[in-house]
Amino acid sequence: MREAIILVHYPRGDLPIKGYRCSAGHERIPLDEAKRAELTANRLGLFGRQNERRRKLVTVGTSKAVTLPPEDIREVLHSSTSVIVARVGDHIEIHASGERDNAPEKRPSGKKRARRPASSKARKKPAS
Repeated sequence: MREAIILVHYPRGDLPIKGYRCSAGHERIPLDEAKRAELTANRLGLFGRQNERRRKLVTVGTSKAVTLPPEDIREVLHSSTSVIVARVGDHIEIHASGERDNAPEKRPSGKKRARRPASSKARKKPAS
């Protein structure tokens, strides 16, 4: 058997890993490489949707909110307080902020907020 790069197929993509291939075409993957590939595939989301649940939308003012179970927040969001929300076709994706390499960059809008003048009451001095 000789060393080779083996392409492992997952539901949402492929991942190249180190392994061995013999002249007959049989492939072998060392256990440590298989474990590393599984962790990488899980981190990249190549297994597809995991623990998919149906959630109700809650109306908060004029917006909608969704509740998340504590274990999902602990495992996925860690200590992050912000998320990236993107519309992709006919569905919405939510990603933990800073977790994805291809996250959209924040662009300055080019507009600066106008400062409000202090109220006229604060400027007037009381008459003596």
